[in-house]
Amino acid sequence: MTSVTQIEVARIYTNKPTDGSKLANQCTTPNRYMQAFRSGSSVTAERFASPLNVYPNMTCYFSMYAEGALFGANFDAYSMKWIGASQVKPE
Repeated sequence: MTSVTQIEVARIYTNKPTDGSKLANQCTTPNRYMQAFRSGSSVTAERFASPLNVYPNMTCYFSMYAEGALFGANFDAYSMKWIGASQVKPE
C-alpha cells in the first residue's frame, strides 16, 4: 500500500502541480446540484475534480494531478473514453 506523505497532501490542498504553476481555487459544485445531475442525467463521473472537493457519492472522479490517485482519483480525464454523462468543471 502506498503511503501518503505530508508533501503530497499539501500539494493537493494548495492545488499546486509539480511544474510550479498554481490554480486559483478549490471550488466545488454545491451538493444539491450534484444530486440533481446524478438523478436527472445519470451522471456517473466527475471530471477535473480534486480529492478535496469531489462529490462524495460520485461513482468515479478524475483529478488534474497524478497525486490525486493516492486518494482514489483517476488521473487525466482525457485518458479514458467518456461514456455516459459526466459533470465537468475545469478550474
